[in-house]
Amino acid sequence: MPSLRSPSSTLKRATNVSLTEHLLNEAKALHINISHAADAGLAQAIAPGFSPYAAIYSTQLQMRAL
Repeated sequence: MPSLRSPSSTLKRATNVSLTEHLLNEAKALHINISHAADAGLAQAIAPGFSPYAAIYSTQLQMRAL
């Protein structure tokens, strides 16, 4: 199960994402680390039983395995 925090020893890979401008501006004003926030959000979105996205993703994986 993915952790909701991102260990500093985890290998990172650069990527490009598009974010809503006002959210990005607010995050920067609050000195929020965008990479850490994105990691935490993704971990939360894919954690089993944590969000509706987990059930959808799990179903898609099961269907691909057939």
